[in-house]
Amino acid sequence: MKYWKWPTVQPRYEEIIPTLRHMGSRQFSRAAPGDVIWMVTVQPVTDVLFLVGKLTVGWLGDRDEAMQRLGVSWLWDAPLHVIAREVIDGSGHGEPFKEISLRDVCAGLRFISPGGKDRLRTTAGRVHPTQLQTMRQLTGAGARLLEQLWQAAPAGRAEPDSGRVSAPPPPRLRSESPRKTLQRAR
Repeated sequence: MKYWKWPTVQPRYEEIIPTLRHMGSRQFSRAAPGDVIWMVTVQPVTDVLFLVGKLTVGWLGDRDEAMQRLGVSWLWDAPLHVIAREVIDGSGHGEPFKEISLRDVCAGLRFISPGGKDRLRTTAGRVHPTQLQTMRQLTGAGARLLEQLWQAAPAGRAEPDSGRVSAPPPPRLRSESPRKTLQRAR
């Protein structure tokens, strides 16, 4: 799970093809082709965690080769870059940006953590973004939950006047009660 700041994410929805084709970070030394990197952001003021991007790594390397592969003259100055599998194999432009509230599930997400920090500290679904400064590896159950939410959500921003839209119930996490339902909140 990789964190981007809210102001960095918002202009991406306005791109001609608003998809997650590429990312750059010094933290990608832990990534490999085939890995899925989930991009999240935290909405200012509300501190609600949103899932906004999915990138299946098709290529990992340095900035110069990434620019060459993408056919661009400038990329974010980072030592490591990843390019989406769909872009590398020519089958697409990457996954579309989405805006999926994780308010109802963030407390149940678990991470692989040798140091014991295997969960986010939350208060009523609110998350402080400093917990996400380092890229974190989800457990299998957490990754499956995000995949299910991702597949159920439409591309683009959440509709401001849509209220709460029900998502299909994911597999329950240990911390969830059997009656809890997931909802996509604006």
